[in-house]
Amino acid sequence: MALERELKLTGPLPDLSTVSEIAGYALNFSRTERQTNTYFDTSSAILRSAGISLRLRQIADGSGVYTYKGRSTVAAGWHQKTELEQDAGNATGLENLNDLEIVSHVSSVAELSSLEPAFMFKTIRQVYDLERVGELALDKVTILNSSLEPIEAFTELELEIKYAVSDVDLEHIEIALRQYPNLEPSNLSKSARAIAALNRSRTSSLRR
Repeated sequence: MALERELKLTGPLPDLSTVSEIAGYALNFSRTERQTNTYFDTSSAILRSAGISLRLRQIADGSGVYTYKGRSTVAAGWHQKTELEQDAGNATGLENLNDLEIVSHVSSVAELSSLEPAFMFKTIRQVYDLERVGELALDKVTILNSSLEPIEAFTELELEIKYAVSDVDLEHIEIALRQYPNLEPSNLSKSARAIAALNRSRTSSLRR
């Protein structure tokens, strides 16, 4: 099982189009993705209560991926959690999910047949390769309600570490990224932000 480590900074996204390096590491633009991210859970949110998640990410080019994430540890914007992925093809639900390890982890908490779409958000992601470090993404996220209407939006810079990098170098990279105005470490995942936004939307609707 892979261990995912990410730095999340929220705030206005910097313009990196003319930036060639960050803290001495070469930066190169890779691609732009338009994603639809759907999280599955039971009606009583059993997966969320257990601290795990199951996501289907569909990309506008027709590809898709299932992602299982375990419990996370978070400190000062750094997120670390176990992660498993499986190619989902053009699936629109869980019909292509057959990775035995993912199925085993999820089934230990809830029956797959009891899972349904719980919430969704769309992301426009600009992806950069930070040489010998990992993948840097600039995300514009729109959270959708159950009627697939936009209810809230936010922007986030996410750095996923993919190589062995010293803590000292990671600190230098973080300092360099935080030189951009109004970027602050975030201890909330995108899914946690989506859940909070949906709760606010429901509360607001009840008060009307």
